[in-house]
Amino acid sequence: MSLSKAQMLLEIGKCLTDPIYAIENYLETEDRTQDGFVPFKLFPRQKELVSAYKAHHHNIVMKPRQAGISTTTAAYLSVLTALASNKSTQKVLIAANKQETAKEFLKKIRDFTVQLPAWMDVYRPPNSDSWFDPEKNSSSHYKLWNGSEVKAVASSKDALRGYTPSVIVVDEAAFIEGNKGEEFYTAAQPSLSTGGRSILISCVTDDTFVLTPKGIKEVSDFVEYDKEGGYFTKEYEVFGYGKSRKSNIFHNNGYVDTKIIETKFSKLEGSNNHKLYAYSEKDNRFGWYKLEELNVDDYVPIIYGHDVWGDNDDCSDFTPIENIRNKNKFNPSVITEDISYFMGLFLAEGSTYKFIKNGKHYGTSITISCGDDVSHVFDKLGLNHSYDGQWHYTTGSKELGEFLEYIGFDLSKKAKEKVIPKRIFELSRNNVIAFIKGFMDGDGHSRQDNGRVGLCSSSKRLVEQFRMLFMNFGILCEYQEILMKPTKRVKVESTNFRLNMSTRNSKKYYNIIGFDFERKQIKRENLVTPTLRNSYDVIPMGVEIVKESYKKSKKGLKFFRDNGCDISHVTKNNGKVKHVSRELMLSFLDLVNEEHGLVKDNITWVKIKSITNNKNETYDFSLPDSEEDFWCHSVLYNGILGHQTPNGHDPLYHKAYVTAEKGKNNFNIISMKWYEDPRYNGRNDGSGMSWILRHEKTDEVIEEIVDPKSGFGPDAVVPEEKWVEMIEKGYEPRSKWFDDMCAQLNHNARSIAQELLCSFVGSGNNVIDGKYKNRQERDNVKDPIRKEWIDGNMWIWEDPIEGHQYIMSADPSSGSSDDFAGICIWDFTTGNQVAEYHGKVAPDVLGEICKYYGESYNAFVVVDITGGWGASVILKLIELGYPKKNLYYDVVVGIDSVENNKALQKFMDKGKLPGLSFQKNRNTIISKLEESVRMDSFKIRSKRALAEIETFVFISGRADHMKGYHDDLLMSIAMCCFVGATSFKDIEKSKGQAKAIVNSWSVETNDISDNKILGEVAGTGFYTDQKTKNNNVTVDQFKENMWLFGGMRGFKK
Repeated sequence: MSLSKAQMLLEIGKCLTDPIYAIENYLETEDRTQDGFVPFKLFPRQKELVSAYKAHHHNIVMKPRQAGISTTTAAYLSVLTALASNKSTQKVLIAANKQETAKEFLKKIRDFTVQLPAWMDVYRPPNSDSWFDPEKNSSSHYKLWNGSEVKAVASSKDALRGYTPSVIVVDEAAFIEGNKGEEFYTAAQPSLSTGGRSILISCVTDDTFVLTPKGIKEVSDFVEYDKEGGYFTKEYEVFGYGKSRKSNIFHNNGYVDTKIIETKFSKLEGSNNHKLYAYSEKDNRFGWYKLEELNVDDYVPIIYGHDVWGDNDDCSDFTPIENIRNKNKFNPSVITEDISYFMGLFLAEGSTYKFIKNGKHYGTSITISCGDDVSHVFDKLGLNHSYDGQWHYTTGSKELGEFLEYIGFDLSKKAKEKVIPKRIFELSRNNVIAFIKGFMDGDGHSRQDNGRVGLCSSSKRLVEQFRMLFMNFGILCEYQEILMKPTKRVKVESTNFRLNMSTRNSKKYYNIIGFDFERKQIKRENLVTPTLRNSYDVIPMGVEIVKESYKKSKKGLKFFRDNGCDISHVTKNNGKVKHVSRELMLSFLDLVNEEHGLVKDNITWVKIKSITNNKNETYDFSLPDSEEDFWCHSVLYNGILGHQTPNGHDPLYHKAYVTAEKGKNNFNIISMKWYEDPRYNGRNDGSGMSWILRHEKTDEVIEEIVDPKSGFGPDAVVPEEKWVEMIEKGYEPRSKWFDDMCAQLNHNARSIAQELLCSFVGSGNNVIDGKYKNRQERDNVKDPIRKEWIDGNMWIWEDPIEGHQYIMSADPSSGSSDDFAGICIWDFTTGNQVAEYHGKVAPDVLGEICKYYGESYNAFVVVDITGGWGASVILKLIELGYPKKNLYYDVVVGIDSVENNKALQKFMDKGKLPGLSFQKNRNTIISKLEESVRMDSFKIRSKRALAEIETFVFISGRADHMKGYHDDLLMSIAMCCFVGATSFKDIEKSKGQAKAIVNSWSVETNDISDNKILGEVAGTGFYTDQKTKNNNVTVDQFKENMWLFGGMRGFKK
């Protein structure tokens, strides 16, 4: 149907006014179920999304995976940009954690744009057949003829430089690393404040080696190649400096500019921004340097000798295809050292030939071509073999061939294509040793003149793999590439790749691995004794380290000389020499009884020999932040100490969402639930859905409601309008699609929370399970009956009740602008939280608050004295006359030796100080917090405290708040739970025992001093005024037994 120009303009206007109409009438989307493109028909929730984009300037979207939100958003933006007039052009900025992720989003917009009819492009020049202006048309930035633009960037504070967007889309906002999200959004404020719109939607190469507790792996073992940017994956654990660290976040950074740095012992390729810990000759300092900042002759540390191996020796799942004619049976259930040795020898000297007839595999011939007698190798495997009298030992075993393929050998590969199968790296230590020994008996050598060890191969990757295996054993090898001239056997030039070991490292090889062939092993006797001072193995800036420690030691040069460590040339150094040999440095540090972080017997500092430019796909591990661990982001790459992406996701998305929930920003929340989508709730395919209810404490399913209609129609068991009510009652929706998705995510609770349930609680590895947080919110959280203190930050839920026992905990602060103090008052008798304070006050003011409310509730007070601020609170309490008997006392061991805590020592009682050392008891305290919330023994009233549960997560195995958040109130609650579960439980037990004694006594006296004594007992809560005279106890006798009540009266625990 042809349209007139007027009709065309009316249609364009209609599309702009009603983008849903435009999408459904002019755009198509891929339908994988139909293997092609179909008209883009929006589901009801997708229509709500488009309407929200049109109605609100700022939107934040919570969506499950596969909800089609990114696609719908891209379709909307294609209409918005392509149909705009040249007087109201749109400039869209797509930002993501990585630019490649943003470029993928841009491509979606571009692809939708070209689907629009050409007649809609009213500004297109007559000679053009494209929507795009050729002067600006790349994969990261394009411009339309009407002046609209779309640009893709990685989120950073510099991303908007020179570009003023009218629409900003932040894709996968929850994955933005570090503080980049907030920096980016701050930089965007000038654009947004003048009418701009915003939408928030939630590096090394893959052949690099890393070390794990299960042995050596390649980065490729962790990569999910179909994903880009940051994403959750299975939990992994990799070694960095000092220890291994865990995470479950990975980054695919895409195809980027890289640097290849090469040292004597290792090589590494990474993105230009990838950091290594290094010593810069230009800067004369140690630090983290980007690869693009490093120069030839700078030093990097290689850490070796971890000696960490796997244990994957089981091969019971190997099931060879049965061959009746085959007499050479080979079907092991466990990989032995004999099998491992054979595999190594086969990799070096082996070849195979498959007998195939009419497409059927009848057998495999396996030959070891070696000048040495290797018949015993076949004998140990129970295999018949033949020998041609010269070089070749051959066995015919189809099963052995299948076993080699099961391990990962590619029997079709030529010599220069050979690699060590990944399974070999997973074997136990003894099997790896046997494998290396087999290979070295074939392709390794020991020199006749000096006994040094090395190997040679035409496969570069194979040599790199062996270099990493040796490094794990603590054996360093120098790498060489040798151009070989043509020979009679090899008619063309070829390159050989070699590893050579120094005398020291050759000695390690003989001791740890050795050769099975005696003609190679015997050359060990030719090794020469290495010199103590190795001028090539040095510690950068070692002269300064020695000089400084020498002055502090107050020992003379003779002392060091007499102990075999002559440092006179170092102390008299005129500045020309900066570095010291590692052997000398280690000997010196041992004599002065000092340690230096990167001066170890398994760390060698090596010069960078060469740096070359390249382009490659790169990848990042993402390790959690830890303020207590300087090396928390370190990973060993090919033995070189590298730096990785911090995870602790940027709080931009979470903060924006939570603030929008409170109505304190101008974001419109669009929350998409998986069960609202008819594709996933079983409505479209008729599989239906169900609702399950679990026991709150045991997690067992106690009820299931099946709804074949998925909430649709008059016959629905649970109508759609009842879904919110069902969720509030604790029911969980389920469907076949949901169960399949859970299986794909390996039933990982964190991934399910993040990708399916759109829940902050649970998606961040939360310490407290989200369902217990939700139960507290449903059953216990209340608005306070009043707000007190000068700043109104003391929230009161219940006034004191006579006879109830109260615990008050205080988590102090320094009083600075970014540091909060927290107080919690807990009714131990009922389990209810009755009061809470949260504010920025100095420690002495916090002491005044504690004194006032502590007396009001007659509370037992516990104050965290870690770091010293708590000591000021306690000193203020004592100064104001708060009873010491109502203060918690902790053992001195582990208490900080800061000045404030030293001031508490005058109040020490029986080896204990007033206050609680939180850090000393941290794990137990947090365990009691989780238990108390889970068992509902602590009833949280405060919505402020409850909110902290969402961002209280495990970081590197340590429970802590996410970066940019606080846990002051939660820690106050935790201290109450700890004291209640320990001290008060013990007191309750003692109270029962003592009460039985007291109840059997009666004392009658009119003496005032005697009544005072009795009053002290009454103050413990154990006194009884009954008149019976079971035992005629005198006051003097009572005094003799006062020791029974001394411990209780002080409550010093």
